[in-house]
Amino acid sequence: MSQTVSRAKNRGRGSGKCFAIVGLLCLVLLSTLLLVEACQELLPILPKQEDGMHSKGVEPSQRVHIFYYQWYWNPSLDGRWRHWDELPKDERYKSLQLPVCIASNFYPKLGAYSSNDPKTVDQHMLWIRQAGIGVVVVSWWGRDCYEESSIPEILNAAQRYGLKVAFHIEPYSWGPTRSSAQIVVNDIQYIYEKYGSAPALYRTRRPTQYGPSLEARGVFYIFNPFNEGSGPKLPRINEKDWREALDSVRGTRYDAIVIAQTTDPTVIDRCHFDGIYTYDVVRVDPSTFGELNRHIVAKNAIFAPSVGPGYIDVRAPWGNSANTRERNNGQFYDHMWRNALESGSEWITITSFNEWHEGTQIEPAITKPAPTPGFTYLSYEGAYGLTGESAELAYVIRTMHWIAQLASAIPTPSVQPTPERQPPQGVTGVIAFTSWRDGAQKIYVMNADGTNQIVVGSSPAEESAWSPDGTKIAFVSFTNWGDYSSEPNLEICVMNADGSNQTRLTNNPAWDRYPAWSPDGTKIAFVSNRDGNEEIYVMTADGSNQTRLTHNPYDRGTAECPAWSPDSKKIVFLSDRGLGCSGLYVMNGDGSNIIMLTDDGYNPAWSPDSTKVAFCSLRDGNFEIYVMNADGSNQTRLTNNPAWDTDPTWSPDGTKIAFVSNRDGNEEIYVMTADGSNQTRLTNNLGRDAQPVWCPAPK
Repeated sequence: MSQTVSRAKNRGRGSGKCFAIVGLLCLVLLSTLLLVEACQELLPILPKQEDGMHSKGVEPSQRVHIFYYQWYWNPSLDGRWRHWDELPKDERYKSLQLPVCIASNFYPKLGAYSSNDPKTVDQHMLWIRQAGIGVVVVSWWGRDCYEESSIPEILNAAQRYGLKVAFHIEPYSWGPTRSSAQIVVNDIQYIYEKYGSAPALYRTRRPTQYGPSLEARGVFYIFNPFNEGSGPKLPRINEKDWREALDSVRGTRYDAIVIAQTTDPTVIDRCHFDGIYTYDVVRVDPSTFGELNRHIVAKNAIFAPSVGPGYIDVRAPWGNSANTRERNNGQFYDHMWRNALESGSEWITITSFNEWHEGTQIEPAITKPAPTPGFTYLSYEGAYGLTGESAELAYVIRTMHWIAQLASAIPTPSVQPTPERQPPQGVTGVIAFTSWRDGAQKIYVMNADGTNQIVVGSSPAEESAWSPDGTKIAFVSFTNWGDYSSEPNLEICVMNADGSNQTRLTNNPAWDRYPAWSPDGTKIAFVSNRDGNEEIYVMTADGSNQTRLTHNPYDRGTAECPAWSPDSKKIVFLSDRGLGCSGLYVMNGDGSNIIMLTDDGYNPAWSPDSTKVAFCSLRDGNFEIYVMNADGSNQTRLTNNPAWDTDPTWSPDGTKIAFVSNRDGNEEIYVMTADGSNQTRLTNNLGRDAQPVWCPAPK
């Protein structure tokens, strides 16, 4: 069965609805309270977003558009299920209940969610923004369709994250309405009238051969523009109908950029479309993208080839295994992206963010126990070498990688799938850091070679610290979780490594900062001025048992930067203890036996083998990186240039040190071998990048 035909059957209305939901309603209504409770358990705690400040990631590219489906309902918000329950009519599924058994071969990280849930919409927009995608293309099934109910919330959330929203007009038949060229144009007029004032509605100035207007126009994708294979309820739309309907709005306030789903460039002239896109990841050969683009460019039109991670629809009513396209741990997605980039197309579309029925989604998915014998939910485990929680975000992160390629016009390899580029020898793992690239400091993570830079968590935030198993990040939040004032508060929080499940650990009017996770994972050291003076404290990793370790009246403003020894028995820290300068000291983990290591120094970092401490110092008139033995002896300078070099952090294997330098006119993150050689820049943007922290090697 073709993908086009399956999607036409996917969304029938009235007595001809493809998805017969009525037969399952009795099961849904059997115990609403239990279902609500189950759904709540499936939905993780989402990052709390403060008004105007968000974890947006890199600047989104409006050259990249992603198809988004807001058709999912659940009883907790909507009173019934939609789409999650639309399994094949098979005896195997009759005794199974939602939300355990859903109409997909994958299971969402957010559970069987409702598209009308503002938290879900917000999290979706956050992930899309983090991926670097600029335009969300919502599914449209006619005015007053149930999918329309969430569009206002999508527009609002998109605006908060700096995204734009376009519309994907599907062939539909419900009530008295049947898709036709004129109905599509009427829908475009309706969308302009109802949503045209929304700042997030995507408009762009792009004159085309049949739409030569220089005004900014909305963008509308038309799926299956001729209603091919849609059955008797949707008669075929002919070319003349399209020409007349589109020409009728040219030059008016309803003029639009209308993009048709096809691989036939001649429809531009035959129907007066403004461009084409492919959508289908099953039948369309991506090696044809380059030739298609050449034909479309010659017609002064837009080509937006579609890329996707794979396809599997065997748990959809129309499904069969013949259409399956395996993801192959990301190779299928990479293959499509390489061809799209090499084509030189003006736009690139992604199929899809969350079409779970067809398994084309990049939305995070989790490993889920089998709901029935003989079936196992698929997951992203192993994609791009990622496992566990990291794998859940694999396709969001990989999308960001390809969009970065698009933005920087990096030449791509041949169209055949090839292994991902390997980082330089010895540079492994993940680095968390703070960046000001988006106007306010936020926590980012990146590969240790500088690739795949992605924002995680809330903003504003800084001073991150990895848990020893790499699954969590402690950090400093500035806003007291949304309570803005002229004097912002600093508190220590913790989140999962992907930015989810943010939890506050400290809560008092004082400043709490500089978290440092003990290598055994049981404690977090930090700095607080809660007793009127900045001192070193320690707490258990859940925030309990907060205990003061240092008691020195001279520690005004300079008891900072605690760092644990690898055996979790000692802490090195920065302090002014009445000497008139900031020195580095070491003490036992309970605060006893304080010993000076050096009478000047900042930002200490213990080497993984316990033998050395890296730090920065002003002793030669400029901030430079030094290293010394753990007892303070044999202090050796590693960097030497007129710029500032600060914030050293060791790689898990002890062979590299990442650090911050402004040697190129802006604070960026660099890496060097542990002897100071091979200094290489990792980040490169107009905002500051600082406070790198290398993720520890799992024990």
